[in-house]
Amino acid sequence: MDPSPFTLDLALAEAMRLDAARNRAGAASLLDAALAKNEKAPAALRFRASLLRAELAADAGDLIEARGRLAEALQIRLDAKERAGLSAEARRADDLETFLTHRGCAG
Repeated sequence: MDPSPFTLDLALAEAMRLDAARNRAGAASLLDAALAKNEKAPAALRFRASLLRAELAADAGDLIEARGRLAEALQIRLDAKERAGLSAEARRADDLETFLTHRGCAG
């Protein structure tokens, strides 16, 4: 699927659909392209997309990639309102970080 016509919000929705359909490689590829082309997207949206990309890498067993993607997500500056709206995602990020740390991939 050509990600070029997708804004990051549409690409994230499609990646979530692909992930649910167990096409994790397709979801990862779509997010890679969309994140690269939408660097100026809202921070909360970039965080959500980056977190999903990290989770996809972990699911694929690529723990080094997962750690790098998670680090990218955690470096995104979020204001208080954005953080409040991402509490579930923040918990997922914490869980993923714990998983990666216990797998000996703390970097």
